[in-house]
Amino acid sequence: MNKIQVRRCTPADAAALRDLLAGLSATTAFLRFFAGVGTPSTRFVAALLRRDETHGAWVGAAGTALVGHVSWARDGGAAEVGVVVAEPWQGQGLGRSLLAAALAEAGRSGLTDVRLHVHAENRRLARRLSIGASSAALADGVVTITRPLSDFLRAQATTALVA
Repeated sequence: MNKIQVRRCTPADAAALRDLLAGLSATTAFLRFFAGVGTPSTRFVAALLRRDETHGAWVGAAGTALVGHVSWARDGGAAEVGVVVAEPWQGQGLGRSLLAAALAEAGRSGLTDVRLHVHAENRRLARRLSIGASSAALADGVVTITRPLSDFLRAQATTALVA
């Protein structure tokens, strides 16, 4: 397996993030964004790269190519999080590593919970993320899972990829 670097994103990642998103299969794009992505707009890519006191974003890089992305946004006391990993890199722990990095940053911002929206068709992920959840609700084909951030970070600590 090639070595992956998990790092904070920068504005310079815009073109590589656009390439990552445009190269996703229809299924992966749908499970992450609940819609097709096609060629993402500059505005959409900029929103995914946003970093400030209420937002964060991290990428997984294999050389100059991005192979994964995670972003978080403050929603009350929770970090609302979304993760996507390119198909060839799925199942190797990159999603967990990206999530761990983003949630550690969100925790430093004072957030106490994590909220994830998982498409109901993604049953395996919804089941896995629901373990230890303070709430999990299904509405309109989406499972919304809320977990204590501290519990989630403890669970993630043993599965992080070497960056």
